[in-house]
Amino acid sequence: MGIEVKVDCSFAKEIEAVTRLEEPLKRALLLEAGKIKIRTQSGRGVDGGALKPYSKEYKKRLIEKTGSAKVDLLVTGAMQRAIEVTVHREQPGVLTGEIFFNSAQEAAKAKYNQETREFFGLDQQQVDRIQEAVNRSIKI
Repeated sequence: MGIEVKVDCSFAKEIEAVTRLEEPLKRALLLEAGKIKIRTQSGRGVDGGALKPYSKEYKKRLIEKTGSAKVDLLVTGAMQRAIEVTVHREQPGVLTGEIFFNSAQEAAKAKYNQETREFFGLDQQQVDRIQEAVNRSIKI
């Protein structure tokens, strides 16, 4: 389970020009991955609204285990710690950045949660900030 961001760099005539964009794209993705974590910890989803409440049964178990039933998908923190970022060249002139889970177990938990509480995604402002970060790095 991951979020892919493709950046068309076909305008860049030289491979070095595309390579120079890898680091700014990665930094922008790291920043937005951090914002996903903060947003989720505050109980909000991709759309900015509140995450769907836990079921009564799960809420009861959660309170017994952690003392809180806050909907932040942060029982142990393992799922959020598993979020990583990578950037690679998929084809000449196209960079692909990905925000993903580095653990199959945590990706499965995220997929399950995503079905009822859309937390793992980028809103349009985040996509725009990533594009702006890449654009600022282009020296024409």
